[in-house]
Formats: sequence, structure tokens, C-alpha cells
Amino acid sequence: MKPRLHDSLDNIVRSDAFIVRATEMGQFLNCPRSWMFMSHNGLNLEDKIRPSKLRFGIVWHSALEAVYNGEDPFKAIDEGFIKEATDIFGLDASDPLIQEQIEREKELAKILMQGYMTWRLDVAVPSDKELTVVDAERRMLLPLDGTRAYLAVRLDTEVLDKNGGLWIIEHKSRGKSSNVEDPPELDLDLQLSLQLYALKNTTDMNVRGAIYNLTRKQAPSNRVKSAIYARHKLVRSNAEIDGIEITLRNAYYDMRRASNLVKSDPVEAMLNLRYNPQPYGLCGWGCSVKDICQAINRREDVEYLIESKLKPRDKNIWEVLEEELAED
Repeated sequence: MKPRLHDSLDNIVRSDAFIVRATEMGQFLNCPRSWMFMSHNGLNLEDKIRPSKLRFGIVWHSALEAVYNGEDPFKAIDEGFIKEATDIFGLDASDPLIQEQIEREKELAKILMQGYMTWRLDVAVPSDKELTVVDAERRMLLPLDGTRAYLAVRLDTEVLDKNGGLWIIEHKSRGKSSNVEDPPELDLDLQLSLQLYALKNTTDMNVRGAIYNLTRKQAPSNRVKSAIYARHKLVRSNAEIDGIEITLRNAYYDMRRASNLVKSDPVEAMLNLRYNPQPYGLCGWGCSVKDICQAINRREDVEYLIESKLKPRDKNIWEVLEEELAED
């Protein structure tokens, strides 16, 4: 039985709701075949073994959540690495080599956090002294008028500037060799655009845009010349924020049709849903279903391959939403 949830406008969510998560929409627009496997609107699968390269970013994000919730970020780092080691390695997490790898990452995270706690107040532009935290890690569920769609988003941190402008701070960790001062690809991404759209439609405050809060995975020292931390403000007008609704609506209708196909005939969906970017599936993206995609294009029996790499998620979307919204 589906729980009786309330959306962010305090209305009861309709029982036949089609939930569009901001994190899945970009995946769908980029590659519906990959989306088919991983989305709750598709087969609702996940990696059996989560890529270890994601571990540091997940823990760092949790530590920053603790900072802006007024909690101890160093405790969050300790707890985060314990959880990630268990989730990624399972029983093998006690292996000495794995423990050594985790300890190195934990030490780096704590050194970075020590530097961040000073940088955010004395060096960052804008600094945390100029910003007032409104909320951290807020989940939102917004109905899309005239449809049965609901947009689900999670905002890292909401802050007010000195002039009463409301901003979303988006925390991102980046590789050791990256450039955080002037990243050439930095722009307002789809996921963050949807967050601003949801925020603007649930508040009377003046939504101004986003602040990217970047951290490079390298320990600060006198020998390190490149910036470790950086912030970038991206201002968005009301018209620009409202304009994302067209993309959202079009994606919702396409996603719903694809979802119906997956549920009625998953084999046909595997063969006929668009995939990106190459006709033989030889894509360069770090995709969890890359090997499966290539096997589909060769018209091989992929059932065993799917079972060996992916597993059903522990929770459906309704259980996830009930848990997330209850946290708020």
C-alpha cells in the first residue's frame, strides 16, 4: 500500500503520481537505455558493487551537510567511511589493503575539512560570514500542473545573502588534477536548474541562483600552488528559471511512454529505446550498463550479464520518498 504523502505545497500526493527525480531526468535525456535499467520508473536496478571512485565524494558531501546543519563534520567523515566501506566492499571491508586505502582517504578528507573550515569564513567569496543558512539537505516534492507528474529534488544548502537574495549552494568534489578556479565546463546544469525551479515555486523569497562550492581532492600545503577550494556564483533570472518547465514537461511525457514500454515489454524496450552516443554502444561514458548495452547491440542473451552486474533496489520510490520527506 502506498503511503499518504504530502507534497511541498502541503497537498496529498495523488495515488497515481509519476515521480520524476531531478537526478534521473538528465540520465533519461542523455541515454534512455541506461535510464531504463537504473531508474525507479524503469527496472529500478542498481550496481551490485558501487564504484569505489564515488566513495570520497559521497562522504565529503555528508561532511559538508553536517557543517551546514551545525553538526560535527569530522564525526560525519568517520561514520561515512565506515558506511561506504561496508556498502562497497561488504565482508571484504576488513581486508588490510582495503582498510589502508580507506584510512588514506579518511585522512585526506579530514585535512581538507580542517582547511575548509577556515577558508569558508576568511577566504571564500562569498564567505559564510556573508550568508545565512536557511536549510540544509532539504527534500522537495512539487506537482507539475495539469499532469500527474511530481518533481522530486534535494537541495544541498539554502542560504540568504545580505540583500535577502536566496541561493542554493551546490557542493561538489573534484579530482586532484582539476581546476576549481576557472573550470571551463562549469555552467548551471539541468539538475540544479530543476532545484531552482522547485525552490522558486515554493517560496516568496527572491531566488537569485546557485553557488557552486568546489573542493579539489588534494591536501593543502606550501608546495601546492593551485587552489583547493573555490566558489562560483551563477545568477539566474525568473524567466530563465521558469523556462526549465518546458524541458521538464517534454521529458515527463517521453519518460512516461518509455516507462510504460519497459513495464509492458522490457525486451522490446532494451532493443528499441534510444541509447547514446554510438550506434554500436561503444560509448566513452562511465556507465554502469556499458557492457550490457554492447551485448544488447550484439543481440546476445544478456540475462546472466544483468544478474551478475545489477541487483534490485531495496526500496521502491514510495518508500524512499516516505523516508526522505519524513527527515524534513
